[in-house]
Amino acid sequence: MEKTQREAVRSNFDYAAFMFAIRTRLADFRKACKLVRAWTTFFAARAMKYKDDYGEEAATEKYGFIIDLWKEMQDFELVRDQLLHVLVAGRDVLASLLAWTL
Repeated sequence: MEKTQREAVRSNFDYAAFMFAIRTRLADFRKACKLVRAWTTFFAARAMKYKDDYGEEAATEKYGFIIDLWKEMQDFELVRDQLLHVLVAGRDVLASLLAWTL
């Protein structure tokens, strides 16, 4: 095997191993994202069901933020995604606050 062929094989092997490692890590990432999305879907759906069962006023008292999102957007997926964004942002802010406080 020529030197350039050996270098090409080695380079491609390294690249394939690197990509395999990334794909393996991303598989866990996708699973984690799916679980977090399912968690926010559960709470958004629970608030919408409560609204349908007990009325908008009662739901606003119990799930005020989610119901306000619903009033503004009228789209369940957008409500769920906004809820997720607020939870993620709140987690980061709280972590920073605690780190600086302690």
